[in-house]
Amino acid sequence: MATDQKILEEESWSGRALDRSKWTRKEFIVLMTCAIFASYLFSVNYNLNFMIINIPLGLFNSLSLAAIAPTISNILTVVLVPFYAKSSDVIGRAEIITIALLLQVIGYIVQTSSNNFEQLTIGGLVASIGSTGYSCLQSVIIAVSPLWYLQRKGEKTLGERPRRTFSWLWQQFDFVGAILLAATLSLLFFPLITARTYEGNFKNPIIIGCLCAGAVTLVVLLVWNAKYTIKPMLPKRIWSDRTVMGAICGSIVSGMMVSMNYTYFYNYLVVTRNIDFDKAYLLARGYQMAYYIIAPITGFLMRKFLATRRFIWIGLIIQTIGTIIMIPARLPGSSDFFVAASQAIVGLGDGMTSLASTVSITGSVHRRDYAMAISVNLMMTSILNSVASTVAGSVWTQVLPQRLKHHVVGEYDELRVMNNADFVKELPEPMYSQVVAAYGDAQKILSIISASLVVVAGLFTLMMKKVDLSLDHEAQDAKFGGEVAIKKDAELCAEKTEAVYEKGM
Repeated sequence: MATDQKILEEESWSGRALDRSKWTRKEFIVLMTCAIFASYLFSVNYNLNFMIINIPLGLFNSLSLAAIAPTISNILTVVLVPFYAKSSDVIGRAEIITIALLLQVIGYIVQTSSNNFEQLTIGGLVASIGSTGYSCLQSVIIAVSPLWYLQRKGEKTLGERPRRTFSWLWQQFDFVGAILLAATLSLLFFPLITARTYEGNFKNPIIIGCLCAGAVTLVVLLVWNAKYTIKPMLPKRIWSDRTVMGAICGSIVSGMMVSMNYTYFYNYLVVTRNIDFDKAYLLARGYQMAYYIIAPITGFLMRKFLATRRFIWIGLIIQTIGTIIMIPARLPGSSDFFVAASQAIVGLGDGMTSLASTVSITGSVHRRDYAMAISVNLMMTSILNSVASTVAGSVWTQVLPQRLKHHVVGEYDELRVMNNADFVKELPEPMYSQVVAAYGDAQKILSIISASLVVVAGLFTLMMKKVDLSLDHEAQDAKFGGEVAIKKDAELCAEKTEAVYEKGM
């Protein structure tokens, strides 16, 4: 109980120190300027890394394994987001941010100096550990100077800020559950992507062993979460709220469509349209441009009409239309305009859905649960995005070889045809056209799967209740339980702790 009291004291201190009513106009302008600038840098970093990774993959004849990088990143995000969030309260946010950025830089250095796919993957692993911390704590990075200033200002008027300890971190973070979750996802997902590279495909003993081990680890994880864990990653007060879970599930399934439909898209454009990666990136930019344009417009409309669900549904309808249009738009013979237009339509829909879902999540919980709800959204998004990347990798590596055998007449180097875009572009006719037809078939299957996922996302949002955006913070806190919900979770945690202690005795 003393620990709970200390946490409440720290949260009370932070709330008073960062009270908006105590900010000067200059402090607020600096805060918003830093927010915009840091958000821009984060977006540039993410999109640039996502685009250029195909170039070294092609040099290392590994383009068909493009799904491995996002899968690794998503698995690490699932495990590390709660750890970064909690450890920053112990070690310090500035220190954790510094460590995360240092790891990201080291990872990029390893990637740029890599000579093979394995080294590139290791560099990506290290960079992902760092970027996960960056993305988790970017709200602090966004305004590091004004926040430090306001914290020092608070210490002068409110006294020294309460600090949490490593013992608190050990109690709050489920290390065993995190390890089991990472092992489960890795053992189940990576074999599905890499099976084609092993002799015998899915009949290879290594692939079979990994899948079986993953199934066993999954059972252990479920048992651990049901009977032994003290602090589950998904608190009951979050997953039991149908509006929050409806918004989260709708948003992440919508995100799965994007993840699945873009994993091999750049490589596909380069091969089927006989262009370089620079032009392929430009053709695909319609999605990002439309996404960023519609986001502030959606925010203005939600504020005007005090509604979220209608914009989620409108966004999903637009996204469904755009995804269906993508099926013919991504055929090898379609025009560049058709490709760019379909990208923009999907971007409009996804941008509207994502923003409205986030507002629905934060508008359906107590203010103290904002971070937890967003973390749950990020973790579940990462899990299902890793599923989407795995499905995309499995479909691509399994279907493309079959379609190559169906279309291509004569002998060909399957490994280089699947993994080196420059090699494919240099193939003589009619073999080049036959390979393009095979690529078109594989991409069409991914587009059809993606279109069906948008419908699933719509079904999840039907469970949502209306979110009242007219409430201020105090009214919203009173509506969603506030201290009562926190107290119930604390009591449940205490009961589980006592049970574990008694078993140990």
